[in-house]
Amino acid sequence: MTMQYSKGRCLSSALAGIIGIFGVVPVLAGSSGEAALERLRKTTESALERTPDLRAVLETLSADELVAASQSGAGNPSLDILREGMGSSFDRQGNSQDTLSITIPFNGPGQASRARKLTNLAGLRTAALKRVAVLDVVRIIGEEWVSTAAVLDRLEVVRTRLDHLDRALKLQRKRMDLGEVSGTEVMQLELARAAEASMKTGLEAAAESGRHQIEALCGEGCVFPRSGDLVAIQAVLGPMTSFHERADLEAAPEVRGVMSNKAFAEAQADLTAATIWGRPSVAVEWEHIPSLDGVEGWDALGLQLSVPLPFGRRGKRQVEEAKARSRAAAASADAAKLEIHSRYQGVLSEFRGAEGRLRALNPVLNRLERTEFSLSEQFRLGGVSYLVYIDGLSRLDGVLLEAVDAREQMLHSRLRLAVLLDDRSLFPIPPKSPEPGWEN
Repeated sequence: MTMQYSKGRCLSSALAGIIGIFGVVPVLAGSSGEAALERLRKTTESALERTPDLRAVLETLSADELVAASQSGAGNPSLDILREGMGSSFDRQGNSQDTLSITIPFNGPGQASRARKLTNLAGLRTAALKRVAVLDVVRIIGEEWVSTAAVLDRLEVVRTRLDHLDRALKLQRKRMDLGEVSGTEVMQLELARAAEASMKTGLEAAAESGRHQIEALCGEGCVFPRSGDLVAIQAVLGPMTSFHERADLEAAPEVRGVMSNKAFAEAQADLTAATIWGRPSVAVEWEHIPSLDGVEGWDALGLQLSVPLPFGRRGKRQVEEAKARSRAAAASADAAKLEIHSRYQGVLSEFRGAEGRLRALNPVLNRLERTEFSLSEQFRLGGVSYLVYIDGLSRLDGVLLEAVDAREQMLHSRLRLAVLLDDRSLFPIPPKSPEPGWEN
């Protein structure tokens, strides 16, 4: 037990000494932040144009708005033509009469205001929910793009380490041929290389899978991420200086969506209560009595106003149903607001966690390459054993992979916050479309 402890302490001391002299550094650099954001923007635009799910949602919302408009209408006018007093040979009898009437239904005073309110709320609901649908696609494609970029960064770390192990293994085999090291030491490096090769294969498969996932969303217009894009995007976005932790969630698209849905359901219930027994109508009628057997004919003009009576069990039940649906929509809106507030706090905590992780890594991330170079040179010159070398590479790569994870989490959090708040200052998302106005 004492020997194992001493050996581990020796390895840690050797690596700590190297880090203390040379420090630590990111290998993932070279990508332009603006170019990376442009690739992401083009991919997002292509997804918004090509995603069938989004088109289905948008068309469904447009159909719902048209249904509401049809519900607000009073109905279609009708034309009636009537000829009475015809005999068996289609000749006119003594009671002959021709009647032409036009009936026009209309919304009464209480019905007209409710119908207008429903039409306006339907437009606002469509605009709010369309924005929610668009931002949801932006979030999905953005998360997939960032995740794939993170896989490529991890793959770059593993490829670099595999290259180092290949060179170390080649050197160690030459030393074994000269009798300087044993076959066991070579085998240890071979085992480390085999593990890295396996990890590399897995990451390559994950990167290919990510590309397919992105392509399924945006088709031929995809512009795939590259290694180093996470570092570049993080640098160009900078800190979230304009972000206020006490954001106005009442203006968030999802909150506006559920509240517009609630208001729309209430307006539907009000209109149903006002129109379920029917709408009033006015009819203009023209009557013609033809001349017959020397008796002079005559014409008459009539006006008829029909007003429905608010009686009947069926109508009452339908009104109760509409009001129950309105109350259900209100309860759903309250539940959705609570969920959105909870999700906001959760994403904010994730961002703070990622920010804290990167802050803790920054002291060593600025000098990592020199540390790795120093470690490789000391192993080449025989200054450290293969155990120290493997352990050192593992620790250095662990720092790099931890940084990749933190950057991925940070960008995911910024994207989710931007989508949740519809705030382009947090992450580049498509601008808002003009919304319909309110008519009194």
